[in-house]
Amino acid sequence: MRNFLTTSRSTRLLALAALCMTSCVSRHGAVGSSGVGTPVPGAPTPDATTTPVLQPPTPTPAETEEAASGRSSAVGKPAPDFTLPDAFERPTSLTRQRGKWLVLYFYPGDDTPGCTCQATEFTALLKKFDALNAKVIGVSPDSPATHQYFMRKYGLNFPLLSDPSHDVMRDYGAWLEVKEGPAAPGRVLRSTYLIDPGGKVAWHWPEVIPQGHAERVKEKLSQLSAS
Repeated sequence: MRNFLTTSRSTRLLALAALCMTSCVSRHGAVGSSGVGTPVPGAPTPDATTTPVLQPPTPTPAETEEAASGRSSAVGKPAPDFTLPDAFERPTSLTRQRGKWLVLYFYPGDDTPGCTCQATEFTALLKKFDALNAKVIGVSPDSPATHQYFMRKYGLNFPLLSDPSHDVMRDYGAWLEVKEGPAAPGRVLRSTYLIDPGGKVAWHWPEVIPQGHAERVKEKLSQLSAS
């Protein structure tokens, strides 16, 4: 009997074709006359009628902030009074701001990316805030000396107040207590209050996205002061 090596060329081709067919059947199921593989019993089959699941659009920063503001209960309430030192250790009180709108914002720390973005954007819009009879004040746990360095470095020209004990932040809900772990004793919740000339909270942003926030505050102030 002749072995595989001594068979004719046509016989070898037929044998190779049979081997290929066996391989295809084992991996994809039987092949029909149309050349389309028959699914292996029990194997999942594609559903041509299935439509892709559409993900909801990502909210814009303005939408995110607006949604958080809608959950705040601070609007309409008297703003808690305070007295804190500024960058030059001069006392600054809320009562001294009466008669003007006040943008009071709380931020985690000087010279960090988000806080720098926020502060420089407020500085760029100060003339527009002034035209709306509004003053801007920032509050963080940093020392007056750290505030001075931050202000000089970026040319900031509005007051930055020091609240190292976090007492004022607690009054405004801008301090989250953390008893254990690396975040202990807590952290600042970046937030902004718009206080009217009579000392009441006119708007509250409990969640702040730094980029573009100053412009959004100015727009809200324009709406509220015109109403």
